[in-house]
Amino acid sequence: MKAINTRLKKERSLPPRLALRFFRWFCHPKLVKYIEGDLTELYEERVRERGKRNADWRFIFDVMLLFRPGIIRPAEGYQHVNQYGMFKSYFKIGWRNLLKNKGYSLINIGGLALGMTVAILIGLWIYDELTYNQYHKNYDRIAKLYRNHYDREGVLVTNPVHPTGLAALLQTEYSAYFDKVVLVRSRIEERVIALDDDQFTQRGYFMQPQGVDMFSLNIVKGDRHGLKDMNSILLSSSLARKIFGDKDPINQIVKMDAKWDLKVTGVYEDLPTNSDFNEASYFAPLDRFIDGWSNLSVWNNYNMNIYVQLQPGSDVSQVSSSIKEAMLSHVDEETRKTKPELFVLPMKEWHLFSQFKNGVAVTSELMKFVWFFATIGTFVLLLACINFMNLSTARSEKRAKEVGIRKSIGSNRNQLIYQFFSESILVSLLSLTAAVVLVILL
Repeated sequence: MKAINTRLKKERSLPPRLALRFFRWFCHPKLVKYIEGDLTELYEERVRERGKRNADWRFIFDVMLLFRPGIIRPAEGYQHVNQYGMFKSYFKIGWRNLLKNKGYSLINIGGLALGMTVAILIGLWIYDELTYNQYHKNYDRIAKLYRNHYDREGVLVTNPVHPTGLAALLQTEYSAYFDKVVLVRSRIEERVIALDDDQFTQRGYFMQPQGVDMFSLNIVKGDRHGLKDMNSILLSSSLARKIFGDKDPINQIVKMDAKWDLKVTGVYEDLPTNSDFNEASYFAPLDRFIDGWSNLSVWNNYNMNIYVQLQPGSDVSQVSSSIKEAMLSHVDEETRKTKPELFVLPMKEWHLFSQFKNGVAVTSELMKFVWFFATIGTFVLLLACINFMNLSTARSEKRAKEVGIRKSIGSNRNQLIYQFFSESILVSLLSLTAAVVLVILL
């Protein structure tokens, strides 16, 4: 067992595989064993001092810096050896020109790098928005129940808050469409969680036990079915560390709002920021919230969100059509006058497509921001490219003498094109490297 643990630890300390393979591919065979040994030794030292994540990024950065003339392997066995040597000389000359004209190089590389940095940062933000809630494994099958109805002014509004009785109805009479139906308190609850004299004001949800599986919470300690006990609670990893430190929190008793003694039955991995439940530092049983004043058959108290997990192969529009009038026969006459119509909204649309007007989905403010920032990122990158081309064109006039000498000694038009093209590629690669470093720092 000790040998297995040692082997696993060594595997976890290995450098990023793709970066290492890339280095071995481009590095000169006579240098690879020496440089790789130094890189690996430095990587292991960083793992010990700064952690694996930081060491991985530094290793990738070091590999990118090593991708330069003098270290790149020769194209042995390549049929056009002279052509390879020619391209290698292009990059060498380009590198020397950059070093010779430091001011120009700094402006050109720096301008392009800043444009790339802005574009990459905006791209990462857009990616984060477009992948909202994909942390949850059942992402493609989870949906939220909404209701269109007329308010007192006769305006058609869309509301996600429902009575508890509706969830029980969907679970029993519409089980052909729904694998799971979960009630969650309609708003995030701010509660005081105390251990002895230490008190922590935290935000979380009261939820039915099936929600743990529906939302695929990653339980790192304890029992994922712990919410079946009314006097239990699940804590996020960060809250568990805050309350208990290095002690094992499982089966410990905490007090909520100085009135409920709750046993910690599980600890779940903190949810990512691009999840609708990212603020939840705890999940407590819904039975604990409604005990003493309500039950799951109430139709006149609108205080719950209803989440459903569709059966495999279910069509959202067909399900919405089938449950459209499900609650009409269970509510009073006053509620029926509002003409409530139910529909389900899939999880992929919660974040960017959950804004409605007159019962119809409209482009949300968040979606407008996504398009707005995408336009800005594209425009900034385009400006950086134009600036790069202008500087390159302006400098090309100063190199007319060099072009004339090259022509006089036999260089043809294509060779001159390759020379300047190689220098542009070199500048672009250096700018991209600088941009990646800036993105990591920012």
